[in-house]
Amino acid sequence: MNYYRLLKLLYIADRRSLQKIGRPVIGGRTVAMDRGPLHSTMCDLIKGSDPESPGWFLNFRTDAYEVEMVQDPGNGELSRYEIDLLTSITAEFMQDDEWAVGEKTHEYAEFIENKPPKGSCRTIPLASIVRAIGRADNWEAIERDATEVAVFDQVFGR
Repeated sequence: MNYYRLLKLLYIADRRSLQKIGRPVIGGRTVAMDRGPLHSTMCDLIKGSDPESPGWFLNFRTDAYEVEMVQDPGNGELSRYEIDLLTSITAEFMQDDEWAVGEKTHEYAEFIENKPPKGSCRTIPLASIVRAIGRADNWEAIERDATEVAVFDQVFGR
């Protein structure tokens, strides 16, 4: 799969999950770039510049702009909800090429609000995404949950 497409589909999945249940699938830092929003850690994994990239490359290989699975990592860390969400988003955008999927993310209010100057990037605060999806009334609970997950991941090296 083209990795631009993968990054966009994962961003859409996180956004939808936040909207539906108040919790992302991936979480972490999101950034706005010329070509739209994405997860910076996921992008760094794919490009090989994240400290966890060696583990990623046990299961996936990046060749130019394509990501190929070389060994099935399984889905044991995903819930049934997350698997169903990812499957549904993949099916929804099956007929669209990577550029059409990317253009969809350019319509998101949090991207428009945080659009960086050409050639740069800007962090998209979680609060901006939460407002854009209409969950501002749940902000405190969403922020608390995101903080707890980040601390857990840091402590346990996930």
